[in-house]
Order: sequence, then C-alpha cells, then structure tokens
Amino acid sequence: EVSIAVDPSDPERVVAASMDLEDGRLLLMASADSGLNWHRTQIPVSPGAAYHADPMVDFDSRGRVFLAHIPVATGNHPVGIEVARALDGGRTWAPSVRLSRNYDRDDKVALEVDDHESSPHRDAVYIAYVEFTHGDRAQKWPQQLGEKPGSYEALARPAGGDQVRLIEYSKSKKTWSP
Repeated sequence: EVSIAVDPSDPERVVAASMDLEDGRLLLMASADSGLNWHRTQIPVSPGAAYHADPMVDFDSRGRVFLAHIPVATGNHPVGIEVARALDGGRTWAPSVRLSRNYDRDDKVALEVDDHESSPHRDAVYIAYVEFTHGDRAQKWPQQLGEKPGSYEALARPAGGDQVRLIEYSKSKKTWSP
C-alpha cells in the first residue's frame, strides 16, 4: 500500500509512503523538487509490532507532514493506530504516537488534513479507521454511516457493532481526541 501528498504551501514538496516488505518498516520518501530527487527514510517499528501497514500521509497548510499507520504484531494482528509528524517536509520524523490500542480490532486507516484557506478548522488533522468488534476483519464493512451530534466522531453501526471512528487533533490543546 502507498500514499502520496503534495504540500499546499509549496507544490514542489512531495511526500510518499509505502510498506517495506523486506524489513517491516515503512519506507518514507520526500522530495523538494517535484519528485526529481528523493530523500529516503524509515521510522522504527513500534514496540510490540512486527511491521507497519496502511501508511497514509498528508500536509497541513504550514508544510507539516502527518503519517497515520497501523502497527501489526506477529501473526498479522493489528495492535492499534499510530500517527507521526515531520516538521521538515518529511525528511525526519518524530516518534509515532499510539492513538488506539485495540488488539486485532483496528484496520483500514485514512488520514486527511483540512488545508482549506477559509475553513474554521484549518490544519485540523482527521484520522479515520474501522474498529471491528468481532469476526473476520476483512469481511466486515460498515453499511450505514451517521454522525454523532456535538462531536467529530462519525460512527457506522452495521450488524455486529463494527464502527468507523474518527479522531481529531486539537491544535489549541495539542492533543488527540476520539
């Protein structure tokens, strides 16, 4: 799986991420010249994980890059959702922060940053993922999506109780909230 993003404040800056099947770490690549040259880096595999999966990258309006991914334990068991940040266009990354610790339940991560100039939520970071409550993760997809009043948490409640969760980063509090 791969992800690519272009910096809205400087379109020559590009970041790409992919799974590296040789050693389990994510391969992260950054370019400052529209992809003519690339700087390659990796983030360390998280404690308790054998490898990382499902990388998603995006820039905010100030050129900061966010990376969401799933740490996976031996036996192909997801152990949560993590996010990392780079302040230099994707060349170096801060250690990942674990946002969810649901063993063998979280999957299908997605990341989006609100970089719209007129948005009241500009630079808010949103990470969505599926929290499976039982059964085969690969066969449980939400069938109905609604929004919980008064929060940014979107919930899907198909048969069996699987849910789509949305986590938002609060710029003022510098915290993640479900």
